[in-house]
Amino acid sequence: MISRMALVGHNCMVSRLADGVTVGSGSKNLSYLCDDDLDNYYTLPSVANVNLIVGSPIVAVKDMKHYIDKDTKAGFKISGESSLLKLDVLKTNYQIRFYKDGKTLLTSDIEQLGFSVLELTLGSVSLDNNLVDIVAAKQPTEDYDEIALIGKSGVNIDAVNGLKIYYAFVGDAEYSLTNPKIQEYDKYITLNAKSSTHPLPSLSHDLNYLNRDLIDDNLSNGIVISALLQLGSSGYAQVIANNNGKSTETFPAGTEAGFVYSDGALIGAGVTPVIYLLDKNGNKIYEKAIETTVLSVSIGGKQKKVSIVA
Repeated sequence: MISRMALVGHNCMVSRLADGVTVGSGSKNLSYLCDDDLDNYYTLPSVANVNLIVGSPIVAVKDMKHYIDKDTKAGFKISGESSLLKLDVLKTNYQIRFYKDGKTLLTSDIEQLGFSVLELTLGSVSLDNNLVDIVAAKQPTEDYDEIALIGKSGVNIDAVNGLKIYYAFVGDAEYSLTNPKIQEYDKYITLNAKSSTHPLPSLSHDLNYLNRDLIDDNLSNGIVISALLQLGSSGYAQVIANNNGKSTETFPAGTEAGFVYSDGALIGAGVTPVIYLLDKNGNKIYEKAIETTVLSVSIGGKQKKVSIVA
């Protein structure tokens, strides 16, 4: 298992494009797919003679120097209109294909969805900042050197007008802050949990026990918190990741962090959730209000996922 690595830099190149698209045919900023600035993006051209044939690549990126281990996950960072970023829509429209030396190894459906809320100002939502990670559900049985974003349904390019593709990536990027999953990221990390539901230890149990549903490996349970406890006081859930083997912060700057939640009556009550990032001393270093009606991503049932990048 490797940490995420973007397929960018001089060893990587754009290897395939949608039928009818050439480097000089209106593809905007094609080179941005493989440059070192991960904020840059490639947009598909809006030209009448370009179609996404069923099962054909929209774009592909190849590592010219390395083979990637067969067990390594892979995907693309994209953005677009929020209605097109729902997981069921993405599953309908896209797949990810793996190649080795030009030979197709596997075409996989999309299983996993990440979400980023960047530079969001409450009440002024910019859809340009909707970023999602689309990740292949399966990996090939051989090492690979190239991945492609595939047009699964076959549509005219106008149907994906506004789609922005930032970069291809390989490796695991998402670890749940649960035991023992987070120890796969760093074996020295220990977790503590707090909530407004159980803010104080009892005579027989400590806070970690009372709030254990926040950090255990059962991802279907959780803590129920009230939107408003009393005037001027809000409910909260908090997970603290300590690393006694480090003198610096547990997670580096640029790490994406967030929650999986179900909002119940939060929206109807006019409550806007806020994510806070704290340093190892408990001091607030970053916060972001989340416009859940627009930017939360449904991941099945009533659950939603939202995250921010510090």
